[in-house]
Amino acid sequence: MQLHRLDATFGALERRTLTFSPGLNIIEAPNESGKSTLAAFVRVMLYGLPTRDRGALADKNRYLPWSGSPMQGTLELASEEFGEITLRRDTARANSPMGRFSATYAGTGNEVAGLSAAECGETLLGVPREGYERSAFIRQSGLAVEPDAELERRIAALCRKEAVRLAEGQTEKLTVTPKNLEELLGPRKYRPDEQKHTDEVGLVNGLAWTAVGGEILYIETLLTKGSGKITVTGQLGDVMKESAQIAVSLVKSLFPEKVNLFAENDLHIHVPDGATPKDGPSAGITIATSIASAITGRKVRKQIAMTGEITLRGKVLPIGGVKEKILAAKRAGITDIICCNENRRNVEDVPSVYVKGLKFHYVETVKDVLDFALL
Repeated sequence: MQLHRLDATFGALERRTLTFSPGLNIIEAPNESGKSTLAAFVRVMLYGLPTRDRGALADKNRYLPWSGSPMQGTLELASEEFGEITLRRDTARANSPMGRFSATYAGTGNEVAGLSAAECGETLLGVPREGYERSAFIRQSGLAVEPDAELERRIAALCRKEAVRLAEGQTEKLTVTPKNLEELLGPRKYRPDEQKHTDEVGLVNGLAWTAVGGEILYIETLLTKGSGKITVTGQLGDVMKESAQIAVSLVKSLFPEKVNLFAENDLHIHVPDGATPKDGPSAGITIATSIASAITGRKVRKQIAMTGEITLRGKVLPIGGVKEKILAAKRAGITDIICCNENRRNVEDVPSVYVKGLKFHYVETVKDVLDFALL
């Protein structure tokens, strides 16, 4: 998303206009000149203004226009999905500042379908309000949001690059784009999850919750000649180890004809990225599917990912973090997600922009999972 222009009547800002250039924009201004208020205004335009918060430090009170004018503003931007659009928020009722919202296409004024007052920022940026505040390292009195030190270091590095260029006499403006970021900052340190493997035996895509949008959790199982020893590796917590034990017992009961394989072979269950601690019960169906694939020799569909707790009787239980796990699946190019039938209502609550292109398979038992996941 690229910001083009804003117009704000917000706190100390009275019909203040700011036009952005392509790339990185640095605002240099004295203290108390409205820089932090501008940042708060952009946040409010994208995510709205909480009106239930009480007290003098609540945004609805802190950012009342000093002139007494109604709080209002516009934000012109370009979005990869929606193109050139204009967001407007204004105050129709005194008890609901910035409560009236519209999103229109630049030039035509036609309404943008799919952008609502409550979900505008999350739809455009792909992160909830809390994630935006962390990433933008907005920190104001009364907001318990810490700066993102890594992001701050990256921006500081770009500023130093520009300072060196200016000192060397280069007058051409430095424009930062996704194409030249590696040239300016070096090779990428963090790469998004990508599902790259083919249909394989014993390898399954799981989904894990994290505070920054979830991630793909690969689970591998290998069967080797031995004496029935079961090994679990990958720096797993106690709950996840228990899930593995339940999965082993359950798969034995589902495939009684394969019980001798467990006695005559060693079973090794591994979750890669061993330096990262992992825990929780939601990998139950993923571990069970990986074990079932290994003992039957049937491959697992590569385009699916799954999440769900299991019981010894083979039931699949609901889990949390549904939205974050959906985001992880989208980033990885997953097309099908398997989860508990009771999570259906959680999926329905997720904005449609996130679930677009995904097919959900709701299950009641581990047998339902295996019937679809194994080829």
